[in-house]
Amino acid sequence: MEQLAFPLQTGRAARLPPSLARHRLLDHVRLGSPRFVPTGEPEVLKSIFATWNLLDAFMYQHDANRYQTGYLREIQVRRMVQLVRAPHVKTYCEVGMNGGHSVSAMLLANQNVTAHVFDLFKWKYSTPVVSLLNMTFSPERFDVHAGYSWNTLPDFVKRFRREGRTCDLILVDGGHSARAARSDITMLAPLANARTKLIVDDIGVNPGPGSVLKKLNETGKLVIEELYGPYEKDTMHNPCMRRARDDDTRAPKLSDANLRLVLCHHWGFAVSRFANLGQHWGGAGRGHGGHKHKGGGIAARLEREDTS
Repeated sequence: MEQLAFPLQTGRAARLPPSLARHRLLDHVRLGSPRFVPTGEPEVLKSIFATWNLLDAFMYQHDANRYQTGYLREIQVRRMVQLVRAPHVKTYCEVGMNGGHSVSAMLLANQNVTAHVFDLFKWKYSTPVVSLLNMTFSPERFDVHAGYSWNTLPDFVKRFRREGRTCDLILVDGGHSARAARSDITMLAPLANARTKLIVDDIGVNPGPGSVLKKLNETGKLVIEELYGPYEKDTMHNPCMRRARDDDTRAPKLSDANLRLVLCHHWGFAVSRFANLGQHWGGAGRGHGGHKHKGGGIAARLEREDTS
């Protein structure tokens, strides 16, 4: 710790120790805008983890029965921060926001990114979390679409294509059935550009995101560039998620067996790119859940392949 000599001089000619002389807050930003903007990856990560503390508290306060730790593992957020900080990344598209951990990390890591998020927003903490993120990042940077992705994505994709816009980084972490994962990837494919990275979470779920990713890679529609896991449950990179302790009256009473089943499972994620953009993928019709795939696009083809 720095030792200060007293009496300490003040005024323009004063010589302050470096720990006091450093100035990190922005004094001339628009009122309501962030005065602290993290720079460099270590500072960004500290800001992310501090924001996660706040999100965790929001979730626990508003819906302790639903709250659990570990929605985004540390190894995954560290890699996603590196990806989103690439100079060309301006638009981030995410299916499955839940408590806002991943989207807040992306917005903190790159001040030039706009996020488009698709989620059901059906939990008690959903609205408070959205309000917090709107206040923190402004609606101009944080665009939410409430409802099932097979209903909300088609119009969004049409609008983006009409405007000539793409997603530079995509996270698919919505429904974990094979059909839901395939639908989300398929419908977002037309928004990929040559440098778009696709992150698919929970590849340890089979059938599910893992089996869909494997099939798309085998058929040449996706190229898996990085594979993390799946890791064994309750290991360094895949700690078991935790809910409120059984002695907390707000928490559900779950047996140890249920806790192991619900909160401990094989987990991993993959970073991929879309192969042969354009004609190869075709047009994605509506997803599933009562909406039939239209025409000869990739969505219809994938469903036929999956049932053959």
